[in-house]
Amino acid sequence: MKMNDDCRSCLLGKYLNKHPSDARADDIKAYQAALEDIVQNRGALSAPEIVEKFEEKYRELFGNLSEFERIKPYFNELMMSYEEYMKNSIDSSDDPVKTAVQYAMAGNFIDFGALKSVEEEKLKELLAAFDRARLDEKTVESLKRDIKNAKTLVYFADNCGEIVADKLLISTVRKINPSLDVSVIVRGKPVLNDVTEDDARQVGIYDVARVISNGSGVAGNVLSKISEEARCAVYNADVLISKGQGNFESLSTCGLNVYYIFMCKCELFVRRFGVNMLDGILVRESDIPQF
Repeated sequence: MKMNDDCRSCLLGKYLNKHPSDARADDIKAYQAALEDIVQNRGALSAPEIVEKFEEKYRELFGNLSEFERIKPYFNELMMSYEEYMKNSIDSSDDPVKTAVQYAMAGNFIDFGALKSVEEEKLKELLAAFDRARLDEKTVESLKRDIKNAKTLVYFADNCGEIVADKLLISTVRKINPSLDVSVIVRGKPVLNDVTEDDARQVGIYDVARVISNGSGVAGNVLSKISEEARCAVYNADVLISKGQGNFESLSTCGLNVYYIFMCKCELFVRRFGVNMLDGILVRESDIPQF
């Protein structure tokens, strides 16, 4: 999914003044000029790829982005504290897969790239009201049917914290297909608050699936740029689940049997899917609405 002018303006607005308070004026000027150049001269890239370029320039001039070193373990622990509550709700549901998908949608709120802030109270509210997410029943049934008939599933993880809900969704679909081989693809390098192998390990994803690093620092999964191991798993999978807007932006139009699960967190997605801000979306690759 290529960026439009709104995407470019949005990304620049988030990054232009994102620098250390003690940074030298010359470095700030060079940084801002570089961001403008990246956006203007790499129009064929998706937003997640642009984010990678922005963060590379940040590290070059100011050093590592350290803000997420505290945020990620904290939100992993926070969501783990809700894990038993969510599991009980899923297990007692008339439609466990649907309920697990709804929790996975709610968890996608934990996105420090798309949102200005991630408020814990709002997260709790969204988790408590998980069942308000309206899902297309035909898509839910299609997902369950594909899971039952599949031998292999690839799950593209997105953000810290929400990966706990992903873990529950994986556990739930394995109940309807106990022999299902599941691989979870995580980021190969730190970017924003996206899931890496360390996060997967912290929340216990290794207990329910194989974890594969995509070898990339893109805030998504660009199939031509991910590791050979990840790409092999993707192209040999019977069904794929993609979490989050970043993965949608980098994977949509890939033509594979992908089910996208995310929360709409920007005006572009709100307009594209005809929903409200923070509404959840479950859509299959073949059913994505076109502009």
